[in-house]
Amino acid sequence: MMLVVLGVFVTVGLFFVSANSASAREEAKRVLFISSYSYGWDTVKLQVDGIEETLPSEYVLDYEFMDTYRVNDTNSLRLFYENVKYHLNRATPYDVILVGDDAALKFAVRYQDELFKDIPIVFMGINDEDYARSVAKDPLITGVIEKLDYRTTIEVAKDVLPKADTVIAILDDSQTGQIEKKNYYKMRQNFPELKFQEINVSNLAPSEVAKKINEIPYNTILLYISLTNDKGDTLYLPDDAREMVVNNAKVPVFVLMESDTDSGTLGGAVFSMKQSSIDATNLVIDIAEGRRNVKDIEVVCRESHPFQVDTVIMQNYSINKKVFPKGTVFLNAKATFFEKYDDIIKPTIVIILISAAIIGFVLFDNYKRRKMMKEITEMKDHLENASQHDFLTGLGNRSKFMADLKEITNMDMPCTVIMLDLDNFKGINDNLGHAMGDEALKGVAGRLKSLTTPLFTPYRFAGDEFIMILKSDNQKIVENVVRQCWQVFQKPYHLLNTTMEIHGSIGVATCPQDTSDMEQLIICADDAMYEIKKEGKNGIAYYRDLKERMLQEMERQQLERQKIEEQEEQRSQEETQPVLLAPGRFLNDQN
Repeated sequence: MMLVVLGVFVTVGLFFVSANSASAREEAKRVLFISSYSYGWDTVKLQVDGIEETLPSEYVLDYEFMDTYRVNDTNSLRLFYENVKYHLNRATPYDVILVGDDAALKFAVRYQDELFKDIPIVFMGINDEDYARSVAKDPLITGVIEKLDYRTTIEVAKDVLPKADTVIAILDDSQTGQIEKKNYYKMRQNFPELKFQEINVSNLAPSEVAKKINEIPYNTILLYISLTNDKGDTLYLPDDAREMVVNNAKVPVFVLMESDTDSGTLGGAVFSMKQSSIDATNLVIDIAEGRRNVKDIEVVCRESHPFQVDTVIMQNYSINKKVFPKGTVFLNAKATFFEKYDDIIKPTIVIILISAAIIGFVLFDNYKRRKMMKEITEMKDHLENASQHDFLTGLGNRSKFMADLKEITNMDMPCTVIMLDLDNFKGINDNLGHAMGDEALKGVAGRLKSLTTPLFTPYRFAGDEFIMILKSDNQKIVENVVRQCWQVFQKPYHLLNTTMEIHGSIGVATCPQDTSDMEQLIICADDAMYEIKKEGKNGIAYYRDLKERMLQEMERQQLERQKIEEQEEQRSQEETQPVLLAPGRFLNDQN
C-alpha cells in the first residue's frame, strides 16, 4: 500500500515538473534581430556575438538580414518586407525587436504600425544620430548610437605625425559613408590648422582606387572610414577593402572601428560594435523582463572610446610608443622568450639540452608513424571511393545507389527514383566503336553531374542506364528536376571531333505514392522507362500515369469478359428453349 501511495506522489510530482517545463517554454521571451547587412560582414558578426553572449539562454532569438551592402534598391526592400511579413504572420509574437544599423532602423520605423505594432524597438550601431534621436521620441523606441571618436583619433594622429598638415578620409556613398562624411567634416572647426579632404571611392573606377591611395603624401593623416563599392559597382568585403588601403598607402592608416584594427592598420580611438551590441541587448532584457519602460530609457551614446594600436605596425613605421595616450591598448605586443622566462632559463638549460635528443627521437618516430597512418588512411579512402564509384564516369555506382536509397527509405523519407536509358546506344558502339560509346556515357554523366544538389544525386546503374535519387516527392519539384534531366539531351554532344545527337528514355517513380518498397520503387521506374521504349523512345513516363493506364486496361478487359459471359449465358438459354414443330407440339415433346 505504501508503494502505491509513493508511486502516486511521484507521478503527480513528475506531472507538475513537466507542466512547469512546458509552461516555461511557452513563456520564453522572443527577440527578433533585424540587421541592415548580412552575417558575412565582420561588424554584424560582432553584433551577433554580443547578443548571443548577453541574452539569457532561455530566450528565443531569430534573425533577418537585409543585406543592403550588396543590394539596396526598392525591389530588394519590397522583397525583404514581404519575407518579414510572411514570417511574422506565422510566428509567435515577439516581445522586443532589435535592429542593427541605420537601414534596419528606418525599415522598422517605416513599417512599425503594420508589422511591429505595440512591440518595443531597440536600435544599435546607428550612425545618423539626429535621426535616431528623433525616432526615439516614440515611447516604444530607444537604443544605442554609434558615435565615432574622430576628435581623439586626429589629436593622437597629430602627435604621431607632427608634420602633417592634411587629413584625408577614405569613404564612399553608402548610407554609412554619407552619414560619417558629415560627422568627419564637423571636425574642421576643432582643427583649423589642418586641411580636411576625402577620397570618395564611389566616384573612382576600380583601376583608380589603389592609384589614388598610393598618391597620398607623407604629411597626411589618413583615416579609413568606409569602402564598400567603387564607381564600377565593385563590392569590397571588409577584409579586402582594408587590405587594399593598407597595401597601397605610404602612411599609417588610422581607423575608428574596433573591427578595423589588427588588420594592417595602425589603430585609433575605436568604437566597439560588440560592446554596443551588449549595451543594446541589456536594454532588450530590461524591457522584456518589465524592469524598465521604453519611454523612460534615454538613448545610449558613448562619446569616447579606448585607443588601440597594433604594435607590429607601430614598429614598422618606427613610431615611439610614448606618443600614445595613457591607457592605450597595444595589440600584438609580444614579449621575447628571454623576457618572459629569464628567471628560469639558466637553471633549466641543461635539462633542455639533455631532453633535446630524446624529444628529437620521439618526434622523428611520431613523424614516421603519422606518415604511415596517413598513407594507410589515404589508401583506405581510395579503395572505399573506388568501390562506390564508376571508374568510367566518376558517378556513384549501383552499390552506392542501393546503399543511399536504402538509407532514405529506412528513414521513411519521401523520394523519387528517375531511371534513364540511352536510346540506340548499341548502334553507337557498333557503328562508331566502343571508344565513342565510352565518350557518350561520359558526356551524359558529365551533364547529369552538373545537376547535382543536396537533394539530387545521379548514379551509373549499369551499361547505358543511369539512375537518380531525388529526396522529394513534391510534384512540382519532381517535374522540374525531370525536365532538367531531359535537357541533357537537348544539345548536341561534341565527342572525339564528332558532333552527334544522343537521346534517352526516362522513367519516374515516387515513394510513397507509387510504392514504399525500395526494390519495387526501382521496378516501377524501370517499368515506366520501358513503356517509353515501347512507345517509340526519346520521352518521359511517370509510373503514376502508367499505373492509371493499367487500371483502365484492367477495367476494359473486365468489361469485355463480362460481355462475353453475358453472350454465352444468352446462347445457353436459347439452346435449352423448346422448339415448336407443329401446333401444339415441341421438339422435346415425346408424346
